[in-house]
Amino acid sequence: REEKEGRPKVAEGGSKNERGGGETEKGKGVKKETKGHPEEFEAYGLLLAQKEQFTQYSIRIQQAGGTDAPLAALLAPGGSSSLVSEMRQLPIEVLGHPNVSHALAVCSSFRLGNWIRFVELYGAAPAMSAYLMDALLLAARAAAAAGLKRACRPAPVPIALAARMMGFEETKHCELYLDELGMKCEGGFLVTTANKE
Repeated sequence: REEKEGRPKVAEGGSKNERGGGETEKGKGVKKETKGHPEEFEAYGLLLAQKEQFTQYSIRIQQAGGTDAPLAALLAPGGSSSLVSEMRQLPIEVLGHPNVSHALAVCSSFRLGNWIRFVELYGAAPAMSAYLMDALLLAARAAAAAGLKRACRPAPVPIALAARMMGFEETKHCELYLDELGMKCEGGFLVTTANKE
């Protein structure tokens, strides 16, 4: 099919490799094969499946009238058929690749609620993985803030500590974020007392 003038025509059908980054026709029927990075795309598939799982749970919780959809979605039991399917399709030879190992660690930390590890993995994301993790980062930060507040109650939590745990480079950005979540900050601390929710 012709995309736009000046762009190559992409071959229809064929194998996954042909559709995803294989043969293209340019000019007078000359075929050019482009080399891809299958390990990188396998990793992206895992991250997209994790994002899809979270989105599906969020929608179900919202439809059920839930008020805290992201947090409830994170705590929902069970796995995702798309994530499980994606994991089953992983070729054995890519399992040791750094991009795939990173994506598996991201999915694990997100499912387990290990938000500090998730933020660390976000900061060390290879290639384009961070862009795919962006959709999960806000939910991870919200869950981390709620968990930190519950765990430290009634003691106030230093904003600097919360910022480090949630992956903010500056405390003022963390304080603004906590304010957007409806959490009260006073004098450089997150207020955790029960009557300040």
